[in-house]
Amino acid sequence: MELSLETGLMLLLILVSGVAVASYARYRMDVRVRLTSMQLGDSLDDLNAQLLRDRESGEETARQLRTGLQSLQELNDRIGRLRDEQAENLALLRNEQQLLHEQSNDLRKEQQQLLHEQVSQVRNEQQQLLHDQVSQIRDEAKVFQSDIRELTENRAQVTEAELLDLQTRLDTREQNSAEVWRQLDVDRVADVEQIAVIAGVMAADGLAAIERNEMGKVPEPIHGHSLMLYRVLADFGADRIPEVERYHLLEIGTTREKWWGQMSTSRLALLCRALGLKMISVDIDEESSASGRESTKMYGTAADIHTEAGEVFLRNWEGALPPYIYVDAYDYYHEDHSDHRMQRYETLQGEKINDPACWKMHLDCAEQFVAKCPPGGIVVFDDVFFEDGAWAGKGKDAVPFMLDGGFHIVGQTPRTLILCKD
Repeated sequence: MELSLETGLMLLLILVSGVAVASYARYRMDVRVRLTSMQLGDSLDDLNAQLLRDRESGEETARQLRTGLQSLQELNDRIGRLRDEQAENLALLRNEQQLLHEQSNDLRKEQQQLLHEQVSQVRNEQQQLLHDQVSQIRDEAKVFQSDIRELTENRAQVTEAELLDLQTRLDTREQNSAEVWRQLDVDRVADVEQIAVIAGVMAADGLAAIERNEMGKVPEPIHGHSLMLYRVLADFGADRIPEVERYHLLEIGTTREKWWGQMSTSRLALLCRALGLKMISVDIDEESSASGRESTKMYGTAADIHTEAGEVFLRNWEGALPPYIYVDAYDYYHEDHSDHRMQRYETLQGEKINDPACWKMHLDCAEQFVAKCPPGGIVVFDDVFFEDGAWAGKGKDAVPFMLDGGFHIVGQTPRTLILCKD
């Protein structure tokens, strides 16, 4: 079959075009392969660089870890050494505490022995003095009685006036004898004897009694202030007396009469002087203040006496009250008050002794105790009773108020109550 020239040319053109297209496609493929190879090369270079950097960073991290482990080991060694030193110091501290405890016990025993010896010496001296004075008075009385008998037998020779004078002198001697007995019993012997009795009770019962609230072991004939003496002595023996700027002990109601069951002001002053403490006693009656000054003058500066109503004094007090407070102030009513005492109340209070006024005065004091007593502060009330499920006596309203205001009972006798601030 013959092809025309035009057809041949057309076929040739198609062939050439196919070859050209195939060559161009091959060229583009080669170019893309080259580009891909270049990109892969760059990526491999970047990857190698990154691996190099990561290896260097890993080596640095490893060095830091080794350094940290070394520091941790050194710290562990140091902690071990500190632990050993702490154990040694703790052992030394325990040894020192044991030594101090033994020294404290020895000192307490020495003080108790010294107190016992001093009390015994004072009692012996006073008993001897009393014996000598009484013997002298009795001898003089015998002489006068002998004179009276002689004069009676010879009354014809003695005038009635002379006999009366002689009898008066004899009566005076007998009164002086009774006065000597009374003064020695109250002023010179009573204070020391009561402290000795309480110290003996404490020695017998042990300081643990104060922790068991067995305050009722104090002998009943001793007045309510014995609870305060007992507590202060116990705290002193246990080294629990707090340090204060002014006064350790406050008494509301200064002693009036010189009776064995009274005399709280002088006995508290004696205790303060013996233990190196300071107290102040407050009373509305200047007669009581004068009696307090007279009975405490032998104890030097251990006691200050102040004349002012107790509730007013407490209200004007700034800061924390003393850690020990004894309250024996406004009396509750009973039939045994003397006429003189009733008259003093009318003069100073404008009314006779009555229970509502007594309850209010002690409640006013209780409000100040709740507001101003330091934690652990001790308040001892005298003439307080618990009868038929309710408080009576001076603390009828004061005691419930204090129990609701942060105080709790730590000791009680049938007539006395001791409370402690939480």
